[in-house]
Amino acid sequence: MRRKVIKMKSSSKSKIIILIIFGTIFAFPILINANFSYFGGYYYENLEVDNEAKLKRAGYWELTGAPILIDDSNPNYNWSKTANDNDWCSGDGSWSDPYIIENVTINASISPTGNGIFVKNSKTDYFIIRNVTVYNVGGLGNAGIKLENTNNGTLMNNICSNNNSNGIYLRYCNNNTVSGNNASNTGNNVSYDNNGIYLSDSNNNIVSGNTANNNYRGIHIGGNYNTVSGNTANNNYFQGIYLDYCDNNMVSGNTANNNSAGIYLQESNNNEIMGNIVYNNSWTGIMFYYDCNHNSISGNTADNNNRNGIKIRVSNYNYIMENSVDNNDCGICIGEYSDNNILSENTANNNDIGIYLEESNSNIISRNIITNNNIGIRIYTSKCNTISDNDFSGNTVDIQGTQEECNPFPIEIVIAIVVPSVIIALIVVGVKVKKSRLPKDEVARYKKLKELERKDQRVQDEFPYENET
Repeated sequence: MRRKVIKMKSSSKSKIIILIIFGTIFAFPILINANFSYFGGYYYENLEVDNEAKLKRAGYWELTGAPILIDDSNPNYNWSKTANDNDWCSGDGSWSDPYIIENVTINASISPTGNGIFVKNSKTDYFIIRNVTVYNVGGLGNAGIKLENTNNGTLMNNICSNNNSNGIYLRYCNNNTVSGNNASNTGNNVSYDNNGIYLSDSNNNIVSGNTANNNYRGIHIGGNYNTVSGNTANNNYFQGIYLDYCDNNMVSGNTANNNSAGIYLQESNNNEIMGNIVYNNSWTGIMFYYDCNHNSISGNTADNNNRNGIKIRVSNYNYIMENSVDNNDCGICIGEYSDNNILSENTANNNDIGIYLEESNSNIISRNIITNNNIGIRIYTSKCNTISDNDFSGNTVDIQGTQEECNPFPIEIVIAIVVPSVIIALIVVGVKVKKSRLPKDEVARYKKLKELERKDQRVQDEFPYENET
């Protein structure tokens, strides 16, 4: 009996041990999962947030009928609210973390602002707009991307083509960069609103590496201290690159082919036009049309243009140096009323006329290579020009025409000396005449005093001792 009880107790222990072992086996994965979930919750939560951020940065948004308006003067449309409310905008506007709008496609055909993206009154925030496509923009003064009264922006790698207005338009904007964009096919209407890229009253901007083809104007610059470099502006109806009322700009390394005029300046001073390629333009490669003074045209290739490689008209004190002007109707044309320009070290080959002076005076033409032209240098109604040390070869005629006699006292100098002298003489005579004339009341007073003096003298004559003591 005793042995049986002992055996039953031993059997009960074995069952308990087996239950404990099975319970542990089943409970262990649950405990492990619970512990990892607890300790790793923060990690997985952060991973989810980070993935959302990456998705936000890498996403693509189609905003048909929903253009973008940023107005930093309006709290309902400023950068901060836009970034908080929309997945396609991120950043805080600082230099290290600028606001970014990217990967957006906008059909702006029914845009209430008339623009695809319109940023205005943003003066202090830094921002980038990149990898955006905008099309079907229309209306005067509008654009695929328009900045107004805005600084510190970067527009890069955007497509603003196939619009019936400007591709990219900056108005009253400073210190912005427009780089690597395609702004083509905006129409060829005779209008200020069919430019690929248009800067109006805008200074200290960089326009580089853009493509602006098949517009009325490719790139239109109105402002000072801008840099326009490395752009392609081909097949535009009028100018490839156009500067009007612009001072101190740099236009370098651009290609402007198959336009009416490749590069065209009007009423612009102290600009540098350097190292550009302007081929096959139907009118002129590089043109200074009116009142363009103290500019430099150097190191450009202006070949195979229908009329002129380089032409200046009514413009003075410009430097035209080290350019290639081959296979044009006229290589370099110094047009009417263009004086005191310097043409040096240019190469003018295979033109009808290598260099042409027309009604232009006191220019210097020296050390140029002028070969294989029909006429090397042609002179028409011009005087006081210095032509020296040029290399002529293979021309049918080296120099055609003679200069008028250079008057050592041209009418301008005579007028400048004589007219002021006459004016001064008239002033001096007028002062003297004025001093010699007294008003009527002064004359009457003067006569009365004289009459009194005579009476006093008669009294003294009659009573000579009256005043003696």
